[in-house]
Amino acid sequence: MRNTIEDKEKLADKIDEDDKKTISDALKEAQEWITSNDEADKDDFEKHLKELQGVCDPIIAKVYQKTGGQGETGGHEEDHEDL
Repeated sequence: MRNTIEDKEKLADKIDEDDKKTISDALKEAQEWITSNDEADKDDFEKHLKELQGVCDPIIAKVYQKTGGQGETGGHEEDHEDL
C-alpha cells in the first residue's frame, strides 16, 4: 500500500493529498501496533489488517472509479507487503 501512494507508476499521482495522508497515517498506526504487539495472536493481526483495509480500500476504490479502472492491477497481497 505504501508503494501505491508513493509510486507514480501506480496510483500516487491519482490519489488526493488528504487521502494519501489518511493512508499513510493508517499504515503508521498499524506498524506501531505490530511493533508493540509482536506476541499478539493471529486473530488480533487479522483484526488490525481488516481495520487497515477498511481505511485504504474505499480510497483506492474511489480512485479507480475516477480513472475508469485504470492503474495498478495487483492484488491485495502486494498492497500490504510493507506492513
